[in-house]
Amino acid sequence: MKRVYVLVIASMLALTAGCLDPEAVVTVQELNSTESVTESASIKLEDVNPSVKQAVLEGESNETARELESSRLVEHNDSYFEISREATGEGEAVIADINVSETKDEANYSSEDLLDKDLVPVANFERYEGDSSQRAVLSQRYVTDEIQKSVLLEERDIVVRYNGANYRLEVNNTVEQTEDLYVYESVTRFNSSGEYYESIQEKYVFTLSDIPNGSEEIWLEAVNNGGYYGEETDGFNNLKERFEDETAFERTDSSGVWYTEYDGTVHRVKIDST
Repeated sequence: MKRVYVLVIASMLALTAGCLDPEAVVTVQELNSTESVTESASIKLEDVNPSVKQAVLEGESNETARELESSRLVEHNDSYFEISREATGEGEAVIADINVSETKDEANYSSEDLLDKDLVPVANFERYEGDSSQRAVLSQRYVTDEIQKSVLLEERDIVVRYNGANYRLEVNNTVEQTEDLYVYESVTRFNSSGEYYESIQEKYVFTLSDIPNGSEEIWLEAVNNGGYYGEETDGFNNLKERFEDETAFERTDSSGVWYTEYDGTVHRVKIDST
């Protein structure tokens, strides 16, 4: 039976190694099925922001200021979607710091009278009702249409009846800002995990038959012990250069993700350096 090498939380490993801020990191994850490869190379629909989710489900999102969090494909019902965005202009936003407290004062609004966004601080406050703290402050963002409809932003201090109790909402501070706006669109790239796996196999997977001289200890540490977290030695740089000769799945100035076949199995390798 093959062993599965899992990624361990970097901070725990760093503490074990006595290195709180390692110069160099190598993590290796064995992927022993088609599904595990495609899962590592995509994001599930439930893990993306609402605008991206809307683009996947409807083809296009409403106008939004949200940033695209990842370039990876989004998986939904075993199909894989590429997300793109188009700039549409600018919009106004208000960031409000809202203080919440339960009160015996008479309510001047019911929950039905208020915008859903105005009620978010109360709903969040109720979630932590069992905590010792009886007050909460939320930093909340309102976009153009919400600004125009918000009772709370207009009056700044209200009491609302919500789920049988009264809550005071006070706006402590507001910041107005202009934001770039986008529309997100989705295109189906692959209709099954099998199709996506074949594309990854063709474009990115390379065979790692020989470890560069001086890199063996680092590689085995990464494979067998959850990762290498240490100094940027010649051995590390040799290993990094070996991978940089191949096509990376993801790449920045200081890090990259590669797929390699090692010991007969595909592995996901991430290499970071300061």
